[in-house]
Amino acid sequence: MKRMLGMTLSTVIMMASLSFFPTKGFASSNEVVPISLTSDAPGYPMDENSTRIKKILLNTNKYALTTWWDEKKNFDAQGEGYLDLGGKEESDIRHPAAMSLGLAASLSFHVYDPSYIGVSSSIATQRTSQLVSSLALHHRVNTSQGWGNRWQSAHWAYFAGFAGWLIWEDLSEENQEYVRRMVEYEANRFIEYDVPYWKSPEGEVLFPGDTKAEENAWNAQLLQLATAMMPEHQNWNLWMNKNIELMVSSAATPTDQNNTYVVNGKPVKDWINGSNINEDGTVVNHGFIHPDYMEFIAFNNTSGIHYTLAGMSTPEAAFYHSDLVYNAYIDLPFASPPFEGPGGTIYKNDSSDIYYPQGNDWGTDRRMQFATLDIFADVFGYDSSLSKGGSYWEPLHAQKVLDMQNRHSDGHTYATFMEDTYDGREEWVAHHAAWALMAKWIKDNPALRISNKSYGPTYKRLSGKDRYETSVEISKEGWTASETVIIASGENFPDALASVPLAGKYDAPVLLTRSNQLPGSIEKEIVRLGAKRIIIVGGTSAIAGEVEETIRNLGAMTSRIDGKDRFETSVKIAEQLPSSDKAFLVNAYDFPDALSVASIASQQGIPILLTKQDKVPFSTQSYIEHTPFITLIGGESVISGNVEKSIGEVDRIAGRDRYETAVKVMETLQPGAKTMMVSNGESFPDALSGSGLAATLKAPLVLTRYNEVPAVTKEVFEEDSIEHFYLLGGENILGEKIPMTLLDQ
Repeated sequence: MKRMLGMTLSTVIMMASLSFFPTKGFASSNEVVPISLTSDAPGYPMDENSTRIKKILLNTNKYALTTWWDEKKNFDAQGEGYLDLGGKEESDIRHPAAMSLGLAASLSFHVYDPSYIGVSSSIATQRTSQLVSSLALHHRVNTSQGWGNRWQSAHWAYFAGFAGWLIWEDLSEENQEYVRRMVEYEANRFIEYDVPYWKSPEGEVLFPGDTKAEENAWNAQLLQLATAMMPEHQNWNLWMNKNIELMVSSAATPTDQNNTYVVNGKPVKDWINGSNINEDGTVVNHGFIHPDYMEFIAFNNTSGIHYTLAGMSTPEAAFYHSDLVYNAYIDLPFASPPFEGPGGTIYKNDSSDIYYPQGNDWGTDRRMQFATLDIFADVFGYDSSLSKGGSYWEPLHAQKVLDMQNRHSDGHTYATFMEDTYDGREEWVAHHAAWALMAKWIKDNPALRISNKSYGPTYKRLSGKDRYETSVEISKEGWTASETVIIASGENFPDALASVPLAGKYDAPVLLTRSNQLPGSIEKEIVRLGAKRIIIVGGTSAIAGEVEETIRNLGAMTSRIDGKDRFETSVKIAEQLPSSDKAFLVNAYDFPDALSVASIASQQGIPILLTKQDKVPFSTQSYIEHTPFITLIGGESVISGNVEKSIGEVDRIAGRDRYETAVKVMETLQPGAKTMMVSNGESFPDALSGSGLAATLKAPLVLTRYNEVPAVTKEVFEEDSIEHFYLLGGENILGEKIPMTLLDQ
């Protein structure tokens, strides 16, 4: 039996229960804020260029509601219920989704013309609603085994979701919820997403011939939509900061690795971890410089549409390097040879022709993306320094599209396969025309605001499948190479904690090992770092001789620092540091307080010495007798008053518990930090590895419980100074609620 558009929501939720994406952050109620255009908002402009764009969009509507609906898709035979889309591949989902956006834009901006198209407004609205609802229903979050959670599915969900938002009031409550859940699900996929790059920070090509500029930009579009539609969602900050990261990364050049210009709260260099475009603004895809893929900036620019419709300001990141890329179309010459003839610039004066310097594999007559870019450049103002701006180029490219459409009575654009070889070419024209029309409307809209404000702190989780691989991930985050590596026990903390200042001396990562076997991941990381000196910390009871032999076989000079016990080992480490008149004294049997001070000790070259709770061992006492300034870390339950009296005049930093002690250490010794490390206060290995990175980044460490943030730690994140934090360890160490709680301050 055919399912009807009003099928019960509970039925669909039951069907989808086996296919949910992990449920972190899923909202339990409909949080979409519909688009509300104020009474004084401008109508659609009537100038010649705007009228041309409207005509192009109407032609795509005409084709969509006649030939495409009745013949290509045969949807007319399915009646008025949910449509069978034919499958869950690109042609089944992306193409109808893109077409739905063209229809929704025409209807919602009141440019739809039933007399021209030959289909009434009510039927057009019903079919658009039917199409959007069917796309949303068939998503895996709403129907078991549906489409979604795959490469490019965020792109498809964006088209359908944006179309749904535009016609929100024409959808039933059930279908509104299907749309909301679809967008929310796809947005949540990116909360801890590792952003891909064409090239590494060192310039190594990671994906030969395949920039990630377009991929990152279309994923950003979904997050733009989610943050515009659901401004009060509990994951809003997570979505927005990932959106900004994706947009900046999509347009990152090799030299941006050192770019200190601040975009939405952080220097560019801190947003990125590689590059996706060339220094001249060109983009390599399909193995060559490809003008069609330079259009990725349009996907970022659509932020200006989404956020204006939502009554929000648009992040400046949406236009990062748009001027550079657009310049590469207009004012960047290509000599022939080595490039293909005739050479010159990609755009040609007084012509709609496009020059492809290294060839083209998508056909000879694609123009709608260029017309859309021209409009965006003019509307958002990134063409001001060019020899000719977007307003010059737009009529040349747009008229070409309209002339092609005028060849066909049903309004479709292409006559032959070679004009555009993409099989979703007509739908592709429709969604570009929708963007172009909405940008035209926005041009003189006072609601358009661009802001470079910060959207709160960002975060990154550093983790592997175990403590050893996590130490590798921490090392990779902080070091591209290192002459020295500190090897410490991943099973026993005292020697390892005392070694952190030594790591600071050599600007070296701390890698963890098992007591009797060097993990393969650690061995590979030593090789990657190109280490020439390995320092093993601890005796053979902590790190066996077999491990040392394995390390020696890697070819690096290897030494060991150890004493007859943990106290003497800490002293021997201290003796390897530059002379200091200060020392931190911590409990040798209770790691949390020592963790909190380790990165600061490393930064300042201050040794960490170990003591018993109620007595200072001889080796430690001998050392501190010559050290005038001693700071005890922890309260009297950790280091007793007797110890304090035996030493003499000392300072003490302590809180009511380990969490408050960590905060007090930070507030006393490193106030105003912009970067923070967050570690589990009941597990030492990940924090130990992270202390070396924390020292390099001048980032103090605070502690939390597994899946609950103590009030004193929350208060730290209420300060506006924090821009970024690292989570040290996977979700088995720091649960999924931790980042959300910290970002919600």
